[in-house]
Amino acid sequence: MKKLLHVSLVAIVVALVGISGCSKGSKGDTGAQGPAGPDSVYHSPWAQLSATGTIVGSDSLYYEDFSASVITQRILDSGIVMGFVGLVNGSTVTDIASASDEGLTTDAFVGGVEVDANYNFTTNAAFPFVYRYVVIPGSALVTDGAFQGLSKETIKKMNYADLNKLLGNTLSIQTN
Repeated sequence: MKKLLHVSLVAIVVALVGISGCSKGSKGDTGAQGPAGPDSVYHSPWAQLSATGTIVGSDSLYYEDFSASVITQRILDSGIVMGFVGLVNGSTVTDIASASDEGLTTDAFVGGVEVDANYNFTTNAAFPFVYRYVVIPGSALVTDGAFQGLSKETIKKMNYADLNKLLGNTLSIQTN
């Protein structure tokens, strides 16, 4: 019995020392930003276009493929993929327009994006086009307050400045 009492007292003392010896310290450094989650809007970096040309029947077709692992079947089924082009001025992209406004087609597929046109959009060295795609998951269309009340068609017709404003100015115009 004495032994049980002794063991109990030792356990209580150890517990009290452990509890009183603990104090909440200051917070540590903040870690690096993690990758975008599956419900996050994603945008690619600006990329210099360098199209490949081919002849289809009697028509010329120029295209370039971009790898985009963020584009899944789920994105294709319920989300939006938009393409934008601009001109490089130093390290800034200017005159940003929807790719479709410049005669380019953005075709998304699982794992990538293909940009097509019936003209060579890479030949003007003085004003080279750069391209960016923006991926908006279907879940973001439903849960992100910025998109509330907007149809997919309305969003697809947005210009870059309006989309950027809607997203809280998170779309950079810097090339690096």
